[in-house]
This record gives sequence, C-alpha cells and structure tokens, in this order.
Amino acid sequence: MRKFIKLIVFIFILVILISCEDPNDKTDKDIKTDTTNPVITEFDRYEIYEIDSESVVIRGYHSLEEITVLEIPESISFDSFNIKKKVIGIGEEAFANNFNGNIHIKEVIIPSTVKEIGKNAFANNEYLEKITFKSGSNYRIIEEGTFSNIPNLREFKIPENVMGISEYAFKGTNINKFIGNQYFIWTENLLINTNASNQTNLVAVYANPFVEEIRFPDNVKSMSGSIFENNKNIKKIDLNQITHVSPNAFTNSSIEEIVNANNVE
Repeated sequence: MRKFIKLIVFIFILVILISCEDPNDKTDKDIKTDTTNPVITEFDRYEIYEIDSESVVIRGYHSLEEITVLEIPESISFDSFNIKKKVIGIGEEAFANNFNGNIHIKEVIIPSTVKEIGKNAFANNEYLEKITFKSGSNYRIIEEGTFSNIPNLREFKIPENVMGISEYAFKGTNINKFIGNQYFIWTENLLINTNASNQTNLVAVYANPFVEEIRFPDNVKSMSGSIFENNKNIKKIDLNQITHVSPNAFTNSSIEEIVNANNVE
C-alpha cells in the first residue's frame, strides 16, 4: 500500500512539472522543423533527389542566408548518417527567381561534377552578376532558358565540354563578351557554334545586345531564332551569306535596315 501511494505521488509531481514547461523552450528537434526559425545546414539548403546509391540532383534551393557567393557543393550529405552523394545535375528552375527569394547572391560557382542543368535553372535572377564553372566541368548542353533573364550578367565563360547551346538559353541577358571553347567562338560581337562538319555552314546563336550594327561572317549561314528578339539597340544588320532567318529573329527589336538579304531562302 505504501509503494502504491509513493507511485501516485510521483505521477502527480511529474504531471505538474510537464504542465509548467515553457512552450517556447524548444528542443533541437523542434527548432529544425520550425520553419520560422530554420537551422541552416547543407541538407536544409538544397532540395534533392537520388539518382542512384552514389549521386543526386539538386531540384531546389531554400536559404535566405546573406551570402554574396554561392558555391554549389560537389557532394551533399543525404541523411543524418552524413553519407555524401555526388551532385551530378541541377533540375529545372532549381535556382530560378532570385534563388527562390534570396536577393543577396551575386555569384554562383558550379562544380565540375554537374553533367546536366535543366531548363530555366538559373532564370530570372536580377542580382546575379557572375557564373563560374569549376575546371574540368562535365557539363555538355546548355538547355533552353537555363541562363535567361539575368540582366546583370555581362560576361560568360563557356565550360570546356559544352558542345550545344539551345535557343533562348541566354534570352534577356546583357552579355557583351563570351569566352569560347573548342566548339564556340566569340567574334564580331557574335557567338558562333563551330561544332559542325562543314565549317562554311555555321550558326550564330547570340548577338551582343549593345551594338548598333552587326555583320555576319562569311561562313555563318544561319542564326538562332531569337537572336535579335527584344533588342532595342540594333539598327543595321548585314546578313552577308545568311540563308536561313527565323520568323521571330527580329521580333520587338529596333532594327531599321537589313542589307544583303538576297541569299535568304
């Protein structure tokens, strides 16, 4: 009977202590799940999904941390066991729209492990000024809209293994200088794809948006469909040997004169 009474007293005291606990006194677990007071960890920053047992793709960024340079990691701890998995891709719109609300980031560094970057992955970043790819990059194709609408981006170094650039990849940027690679050259204010078996039939994929006159080189026969779209500075274009022009090539531009259009089919 005496033991039973002691047990009742113990339970009564325990109930009083629990009821007196401060509701604002959160445990570490509570803080991590409370979105009003997030703990910034590598895993918290990036929304990821597994490709296989060794690699992941980043499909979102969720941090308002006040940093000016974001270096995307080569590998990410996938769980509480701190198991690192290699980052091999970046999903569509993963870092779009001012890095999902982070207006502080001015430079992003992309690791060499990344092989693919989805459409519009870095689109609509008005504060971003520089994009750097680490040496030895495995990136191959720049997809549609990947680096579009980045008005403060003025220079872009094409990674060494990029062999294709899709239409609208750099739409809405103000790039006035490209550093090319074995497949692309920057000449006469034009970015030209030289990845062709016939070097007399090349494609211009981008034009400097700040110049008033452009003359296409002799070996360029076609151009990207949106190359002068929304260009408010261009006044005169010499098509030279151009044979193919997209219907949208000059949409909403300030062009006043086109010469040597006789070869256009």
